[in-house]
Amino acid sequence: QLLRASVPKQIDFQVSVDTECGTVEADPSELYQILSNLCTNACQAMPAGGTLTISASEIMLEHTDLPAGLYVQLIVQDTGSGISPENLERIFDPFFSTKPPGEGTGLGLSVVHGAVTGLGGRIDVQSQTGKGTTFVVYLPCTDKKPVLTGKSLGLTHATSGTERILVVDDEQAVLESTQFMLQQLGYQVTACTSANEALTCFSRMPTNFDLVLSDMTMPRTSGVELLRRIRELRSEIPVVLMTGFAGLLNEKELKRYGINEFIIKPLTAHELGATIRRCLGESSDERGAESVEQNETVQSTPPVTRTAILVIDDDAMVRNAMVQLLSSLGYRPLAAASLDEAREQLANHVVNAVLVDHHLKHEDGFAAVPKLRVQAAAGGTKPPKFIGMTGSGALEESASHKLDGYLIKPFSADQLRELLER
Repeated sequence: QLLRASVPKQIDFQVSVDTECGTVEADPSELYQILSNLCTNACQAMPAGGTLTISASEIMLEHTDLPAGLYVQLIVQDTGSGISPENLERIFDPFFSTKPPGEGTGLGLSVVHGAVTGLGGRIDVQSQTGKGTTFVVYLPCTDKKPVLTGKSLGLTHATSGTERILVVDDEQAVLESTQFMLQQLGYQVTACTSANEALTCFSRMPTNFDLVLSDMTMPRTSGVELLRRIRELRSEIPVVLMTGFAGLLNEKELKRYGINEFIIKPLTAHELGATIRRCLGESSDERGAESVEQNETVQSTPPVTRTAILVIDDDAMVRNAMVQLLSSLGYRPLAAASLDEAREQLANHVVNAVLVDHHLKHEDGFAAVPKLRVQAAAGGTKPPKFIGMTGSGALEESASHKLDGYLIKPFSADQLRELLER
């Protein structure tokens, strides 16, 4: 339902699900992330229209690199422009993109690959230039019965709530899907299709809302201007900006306008809910529920501590996408947009590894590594390994940078994992 709402009208969207299809053990947000990324790529390959087909069926696999058994086979097929043979070999590599600079990070399919392999599955791709592309995902079936709990739907204490949210987006399909996700998370939602409509609605009763969530690019009045005007009517209300063009964002400028957070499209329910909760904080009901949860946790098996990875990159799109990629690979990511933010993260968290971009805004990320290493070891803990990231294609005098390793973009998920686990 969410995917159908986000597919452009000029694309014929067809879905075929076998009623006898088996069950997959996975978080719904992971499956949504896989399908939404694949569908987004398919739609972008058909700007003038075409056919997008999604199917799900059960299949027995034998004599493959996967353990023999029953699998759910998800197929996402488009009739778009296709992928050239030379690009097809690198399509899952992080930072590899066929789009012009500034229109994508090249991390979408690598995130999909990481999520699929993390679930014990595999993803294959076939494509023919000018005729279209087919992605086939295999996920292992389970005998476990599906349980529709709040947690399985993404309704955790970290993402859900009951507050009143004003949502603004001029694209009806995106507006409806965002509204649906928020309602599933428990929020009360008022939806508007324009900045003027939202401003009129808010000005009537400013105290009727707890947060405003707006698209950035809208006709006549932008999301930034709308949120600025809303803050003039009620200065303390939290405001969040949504955009699919992270490269246009300037975080300092957004803070100057009083915007609390921004979130990159396409949205997932978990990311959306977590962003909103950061702005609103915990409700009394959630604190009580969390207390109960903590008591239950004491009596159960302690959670596994995931390896903490700090990403330092001044490009918001790359930074957020790297966080998604690391999460899909099973790590616990932290993020910093500058060396100052990195120092703050190292002061507050024990970090196992640091991924630092070479050319930060007005800063040399590699040159800062020795001082960052000293700071990280100041508390007596084992210093993290420092891995450099660069898009230059070559790294001069790499030894002088005191790095434990480096990655040249685009790099593969296996190369990233190998350096982190070395």
